[in-house]
Amino acid sequence: VRMTPKYACENEFQTQMNKTEGEIFIWANSHFGSINLNHPGPASQAVLQYFANCSCPISGVLLALSLYPYTSDIWPIRSEDMSFKYLFHSIEIILNIRTDKRIHQLLYQFEQSIKFKQAMHIATIFISERCISANICPEVMMYVRKVHAEPMVLQ
Repeated sequence: VRMTPKYACENEFQTQMNKTEGEIFIWANSHFGSINLNHPGPASQAVLQYFANCSCPISGVLLALSLYPYTSDIWPIRSEDMSFKYLFHSIEIILNIRTDKRIHQLLYQFEQSIKFKQAMHIATIFISERCISANICPEVMMYVRKVHAEPMVLQ
């Protein structure tokens, strides 16, 4: 029996919620079933959005990148406002869970990735171009500035 992507996403979410007593949901793989989450397409954006809406910060950052209209990849849905929303929401989640020993290493590895560095560059653009720094939590701004300024660690 083949599951629909929505049912498969819900099943994965429930499985992880059961394993972590409802505390953490993280999807860090580049594929979900047969869907390549790095490949521009409606199915990959739908999965990323589902997981981002379940408070997965990695999916949220990747969704924000896919939604950002000024990149070379052409994704089916593009929205600067939605990119902003998902990006800053995901950064707040990262700040809230990054010290959790169960996922600390996973988040650290993601923070070293090219995709994450691209997202922090976009976050810097959002902060400077929209002149909204007064409306962004100072902790979020310091985090964006810190990780955007850090040299990349090659692994």
